[in-house]
Amino acid sequence: MTDIRNSLKFKVGSYLVVALMTAVFIFTMMVVRNNREELLQQVTNNSGQLSRVVIGSTRFAMLQNQPSHVSQIIQDVGEQQGIEKVRILSKDGVVIHSSDQKEIGVRVDQAGLPPG
Repeated sequence: MTDIRNSLKFKVGSYLVVALMTAVFIFTMMVVRNNREELLQQVTNNSGQLSRVVIGSTRFAMLQNQPSHVSQIIQDVGEQQGIEKVRILSKDGVVIHSSDQKEIGVRVDQAGLPPG
């Protein structure tokens, strides 16, 4: 009787299983990579949107010459879950408002920060 391992069915089946497992692995890696890129894009978009809201809110309070309102906006935003800190810098790189009061008046190295 022929050994099952030497039969054509076994060989074709084995190659088919290996090929399918390889295809599933590659497909899974592509899906994971795509999901990671989408999540990163969502985080970038959400943080940009939050920045625009903070800028708009604080700009109005600054135009009204109400520094206490600016400080309150910064404090409120800084207390939100997932936000480490919020700060407003002068053109010279000095922190003029911050959710961390110890930072106010400190010069920040702006190398590597995006312009604007």
